[in-house]
Amino acid sequence: MNFLVHSSDEFSTTSSEEEETGDSGRIKMNLNGVRLNSSEIFSPVHRISGFPWRLRIAANSNGFIRHASLHCDKSSESYLWKCNVSFTISIHNLRSVFKNNCRADFSSWKGGHSGNLIDNYAGRSSVTKVEVEMRVIQDGERFRKKSIFTGGDVTLKINGIGFRVVKKCLADQSPYFEELFFGNFKESNYFQVEIKDVTHEEFSNLLDIIYGNNKATVSIATAKDILKLADRFELKIITDMVENFILSSPLSIHKKLFLSDKYGLGTLQKEMLREYKISSNLIQLSRSVLLDRLSPELTRTLFIKSCRKIDELIDR
Repeated sequence: MNFLVHSSDEFSTTSSEEEETGDSGRIKMNLNGVRLNSSEIFSPVHRISGFPWRLRIAANSNGFIRHASLHCDKSSESYLWKCNVSFTISIHNLRSVFKNNCRADFSSWKGGHSGNLIDNYAGRSSVTKVEVEMRVIQDGERFRKKSIFTGGDVTLKINGIGFRVVKKCLADQSPYFEELFFGNFKESNYFQVEIKDVTHEEFSNLLDIIYGNNKATVSIATAKDILKLADRFELKIITDMVENFILSSPLSIHKKLFLSDKYGLGTLQKEMLREYKISSNLIQLSRSVLLDRLSPELTRTLFIKSCRKIDELIDR
């Protein structure tokens, strides 16, 4: 099987700016003479606009293509991310070319790492080539990336327990640790630094999150405490993980809005405010005890939304 993957500079685009930013690209699979036999196949990973993409093809028992989908594995690199993609899929056979235009949202919190391009394709002849041209609305490089942990050059002492860490790794993720390790503090010259007012279990979990270890855990019960520590140590990568967790959690939209306001979770707040375009959600919030706990700025934003809803009703 021959896989061909092309980047945006290998074909013409409608805008030179798109070529420079790399927000457009093409993934192409050559399937000429290949028998699929009820299998699924993936293209190699192709990076477009900072996101890693793969094309998936699935066949039925007769070996004809039935489904095609686009997969994004950005969560292997960042805890919190989102993009919108417009794409055109072209399925070539010996007789004709079938095309379908689609648009889909991909995000870290909706399990939306894949989007269907074709579902129940009715073609009955062998496919020679599948091609996807896509444009990504977002820059994947803007999202904070997980650290890569190897070895250690300093020991952090928590209640008598030592954690070997890489100074630069922590400093890259945290202004607090950057100042501690490379600032004018006396600790910058130490090979062992004591950290107070945190348990070793809590700090171990923070490190697991920073380094993307599978042992990292966050729950509804612990999310608030983790956010407090993230704020103390200025670890935005941890805030990203908790924010992504809250977005995908079963908490009510009102509770999510409150948490976004209290801990300054911008992505969460933006997503929740969209939910208040629905009048019933605004009414429910007005009857909730959480309303009085929102900041004046957010309360004002919600008030403006309510006024707009009233104007819409009057204009009908």
